[in-house]
Amino acid sequence: MNLKLFKKDESPLRHNAVPTVRLKDGSEGYLIEDILEHRLDKDGLDEYKCKWVGKADDITWEPVANLQSVPGLIKRFLRRLNGLNPRGSKRLLEKQTSLHHRQGKSNREAQDRWQHGAATISRIVRQVIAAIKARWTDLVSLPGTETPREIIQSPKFFPYFKDCIGAIDGTHIPVIPPSAIAPRFRNRKGFCSSNVLGACNFSMEFVYMLAGWEGSAHDGRVLKDAVAHDFRIPQGKYYLGDAGYALNSFTMTPYRGTRYHLKEFGEGQQKPQTKEELYNLRHSSLRNVIERTYGVVKHKFPILRAMTSYPLKEQVGLMQSSFAIHNFIRVHRDEFADRGTSASHHDDEEDGDTECQLDETDDTEMKALRDSIAAAMWSDYLIVIAGRYGEAVV
Repeated sequence: MNLKLFKKDESPLRHNAVPTVRLKDGSEGYLIEDILEHRLDKDGLDEYKCKWVGKADDITWEPVANLQSVPGLIKRFLRRLNGLNPRGSKRLLEKQTSLHHRQGKSNREAQDRWQHGAATISRIVRQVIAAIKARWTDLVSLPGTETPREIIQSPKFFPYFKDCIGAIDGTHIPVIPPSAIAPRFRNRKGFCSSNVLGACNFSMEFVYMLAGWEGSAHDGRVLKDAVAHDFRIPQGKYYLGDAGYALNSFTMTPYRGTRYHLKEFGEGQQKPQTKEELYNLRHSSLRNVIERTYGVVKHKFPILRAMTSYPLKEQVGLMQSSFAIHNFIRVHRDEFADRGTSASHHDDEEDGDTECQLDETDDTEMKALRDSIAAAMWSDYLIVIAGRYGEAVV
């Protein structure tokens, strides 16, 4: 928990001797060397005992709202939601949401922690889920048709992937289903899960998610359901997907039977030998954003790694609210305070399952587009090598 940061104008402290740091927006922030202790104030809200950089004897208790931390941002997030009771129950709501998303506590543990009955805890959880659902499109929204800045600014990706607007993948989140339907939720690894479809942009924000499908469902089936309902992809645009998906008008996939994952290229020591390998290497590098985004959200919200025993509908709601709050944090949290949250994610359960793809024919036009992208990449790559202008950009 070292080096937490908060805005100077949000702080009650004015210690001129304490070093400051300039933020991206031009404002100043104080540096905290360490957080020594945690407690609850008289209202039951979080406080942290902070040690300040450059002033060893300066130790103060700070309310969580002053710190650019996940719990503080969750509280700010909840205050912006519509439909919440503005009186005492709102504080209980904040406690409960912070508790469930940070610690993954069960209903019974929540009762003991906050000294409220099971019915009250369950009602509050439902209230949080309903409030987030009412604001869902404000928190998780589909992208437009513009080429992402991260692609435009990289010679590895532009102009080749100029029509790409994000990356998609499935991830398995543990669930506790009713025993009668548990077999449908049991995945290939043997535990019960929901196969969740997520799509993200290159700022690591989710632009779409679909939760609730059984763990036994294949990624391609979940994607088909999403597209048939509310997953809208602009004409001529596409997402990057792994080999578990069919190549179609809205999903650009890698070449099968060719080196793909970054580790297969030996951490950059082995150069691509064909246009297909070069294409796969860059596709993997760009698509990796969805794996990193899943890693961050699962690291941030432990409940996504060990679900609590709520009704299945509420378990799905907790997944959705975690993704929504993740987006809020990505937008409002200082870049400096995001250190230590770049966790990666990889699940063998999500690797391409070619057996499930036999009944799906790759789109002929997308095959041609992929071939043209690979050919253009390879041609430019060879020119760089032949001209000896330095190492090829891969």
